[in-house]
Amino acid sequence: MSIEQIRMSPETCVDVVALLSQKHPDLLIELLGELAEASESEASRESEASESEESEASESEAEHRTRQVICTPITNKVKSERQRRQLKPCPRTDYLEQKMRNEPILNGDLFWCWDDGPQNKARVGDVFIFWDYNGVGKGGPGNPWGGGDFIFHEVQAVCDPSNRLPSWSNNIGQQNRNVLQLSPPKMTLTYEQMIEYGAKPQYHGTKYPKAGFHRDSELMRLINQSFN
Repeated sequence: MSIEQIRMSPETCVDVVALLSQKHPDLLIELLGELAEASESEASRESEASESEESEASESEAEHRTRQVICTPITNKVKSERQRRQLKPCPRTDYLEQKMRNEPILNGDLFWCWDDGPQNKARVGDVFIFWDYNGVGKGGPGNPWGGGDFIFHEVQAVCDPSNRLPSWSNNIGQQNRNVLQLSPPKMTLTYEQMIEYGAKPQYHGTKYPKAGFHRDSELMRLINQSFN
């Protein structure tokens, strides 16, 4: 009779183990060690498989998550000194500061940054757009802006409001907003191109626009191509 043909009851197995412990303790210890190693190896393989599945699921979710869009309008005029003393924020001044701090090649360790919208909804990987209005052109009803360029950046980090730049200290109405670290510009579209893609830009403060940016839109496909 071969070992494979032997069928023992649980009681018989206990008797065998007891007999081994009496007559061959060293052999029993060796067998128990091998069983423990086999069990640990199987548990490790199961853990690695689980981690791999979770990682793939996370990557798949990130790939298929629709990028959120944040757009902030930049007026073509600089606020007067009087308005600044009244603590009125000046988007044009702050935007020019961002451009200047990123122009010199020695400033490679700096990054673009800006406030999130009032709801602080931005996440890493989202789209941030500066609407650089040039003062030329009129929009539709209720929107006097109808020109300029839209500069697209990717959100690379979302930071606490305590990370605001010193020059933003007077913007008292925005001190609860997260600070978004942005990539260098990824692409630029004109106002006319944005309208053609179905976007409906408005100039009233930082917003999370939806029109033209749905997941399967031509504009979102263009953004994904440029960002990837």
